Amino acid sequence: RTLPEQPALEGEKRPHQGAERTGAWFRRNRNHRMGLCASAEAERQKFGANEIKAAPETNTRPANGRSVERLFRQLDRGNTGKLTKEDVLLLLRAASRSKASSDEKERERAEDIMKKADKDRDGMLNLEEFSWWIETDSFAVNSADLSSINKTVLELKRSEAASSKKLEAIWAKYRDKNNNADEEEEEEEDIDEEDEVLEDNLGEFLKDIHLDPDGVESFAFAYSIKHEHAGPISRQHFISGLREQDVDSWESLLTWAKRLRIQLKEPKMYRALYIWMFDYIKEANRKTIAKEYAEHLWSVMLPAVFPLYPKWTEFLDTKYESTVVKRDLWNCLYDFAIEIKDDLTNYDRHSGAWPVVIDEFYDFCAHSDANNNNQQTQEH
Repeated sequence: RTLPEQPALEGEKRPHQGAERTGAWFRRNRNHRMGLCASAEAERQKFGANEIKAAPETNTRPANGRSVERLFRQLDRGNTGKLTKEDVLLLLRAASRSKASSDEKERERAEDIMKKADKDRDGMLNLEEFSWWIETDSFAVNSADLSSINKTVLELKRSEAASSKKLEAIWAKYRDKNNNADEEEEEEEDIDEEDEVLEDNLGEFLKDIHLDPDGVESFAFAYSIKHEHAGPISRQHFISGLREQDVDSWESLLTWAKRLRIQLKEPKMYRALYIWMFDYIKEANRKTIAKEYAEHLWSVMLPAVFPLYPKWTEFLDTKYESTVVKRDLWNCLYDFAIEIKDDLTNYDRHSGAWPVVIDEFYDFCAHSDANNNNQQTQEH
């Protein structure tokens, strides 16, 4: 008997009649699948298993193309045709609930994914790049996983919509009001959300969530919501920053603030906050910060970790002549405070590892100690 016309591979059922017909079916599918494996391996060697690359120019849709496209449309909350880091983070959260995943490092994974995106364009993922990443990266999932993730994405978006209303209520309570307008006029007037800021009432807000508005904790709040520059906090930054910290209500906000106070006791977190503060206070078009700003920040950050801080302030007043502070000095001073003993016995003056200003501070301390010893000897 002659074989019938070969049906499409996808959805093909194994024939049940005739050993010859069955054997031909197995040979045909085995050869076809071997060709697919060889093609897939060639693509892996060409592009790398963990790199995001634009999908090769072809008219064939991937096996999970429809499911991937549906997932992309659901994640694209701005309907821009491109995914942002927040969209990818939503995907990772959905995946961690749908299958085994490292939910503790979702934000790091999202950052890594977006770094691999084409930065020359806009640092976002379009549909082709997203599809290629889904099917070739270590994140690769099958159709069942995609179906489950799609459902979870919808659930998370509904949950986010509900939590957004609660965060909006918190924002509305603390945002700066127009004191020159009557309350009735303010209700009738359409307020531009882009113009809403939190600045005058920030201290009250921090007190209400039990964070010190005048201490390290105020900077830790800005650092945690990724507020990049000192100044008013916008509505979008406030809400998106808290949402990234899994804050969706007043109760969860208080819990998060308590956890933040505990995290500040960790040396790694404290150092990261200190390093971040230089860019936070620095003007956008400058590479240094004013000495007076640095002195204020040092008075907040250093006393808890720097036993020689009183001598440092004396050195600044009497020996430091510059009106600005460079990044190198800012960063190295913290390392000096942590690594060098109070008596400076483990400091190598000639190693060249420290900025000149730190060497001068060492000489200042050594000279001061020598004078104190001579004075004590004369008294005896």
